[in-house]
Amino acid sequence: MALLTEELASTADPGVLRGVMNYMVHYADQFHHPLEDLLFARLQRKDPSVAASIEKLEQEHADIGKAGASLLALFTREDALTKSEVEKATVLAREYIDGLNRHRELEERTVFPLANIVLETRDFEAVRTEIKWQTDPVFGPAAAAGYLMVLERLLRH
Repeated sequence: MALLTEELASTADPGVLRGVMNYMVHYADQFHHPLEDLLFARLQRKDPSVAASIEKLEQEHADIGKAGASLLALFTREDALTKSEVEKATVLAREYIDGLNRHRELEERTVFPLANIVLETRDFEAVRTEIKWQTDPVFGPAAAAGYLMVLERLLRH
C-alpha cells in the first residue's frame, strides 16, 4: 500500500494505480482474504474468545473488496476523470489505504499471534487443501506479465 500512497502523493501514474488495484481486487480479495477467512474459522472453532475480532476482520474483507472494486472501476475508465472525480478517487483511495492498515494491524496484533499458538500444522495444511491456491502474481516466484509495471515501481520504491 506504500506504493499506492506514493502514487497518490505524486503525479499518479494511471498504469501503476490500475496495476495495484487490479492486484488487490483479483488476487488479495479472491485468494488471500478467502484463505484468511478459512484460517479464522478454524481459529474461532478452537478459541471462541476471538469471535468478535474475527467477525470484524471478515466484515472488513467484504468492505475492502467493495471499496477496491470501486477504485479499480475508477482507475480503468476509458474516459478521463473530471477534476471532482480525481478528488473523489483520491479520498476513496486514502480511506481504502487507511482501512487496510487498520485491518492489517488488527490481524497482526490480535489474530495471527493467537493462530500461531492455537492452530496446529495440520490446520494450516487442511486450509491449503480447502482452497484453490494461486501463486501471488507480484510477490510470488515470478511476476505475472500484467503486473510488471507494479513490480518495477516497487523495486524502485
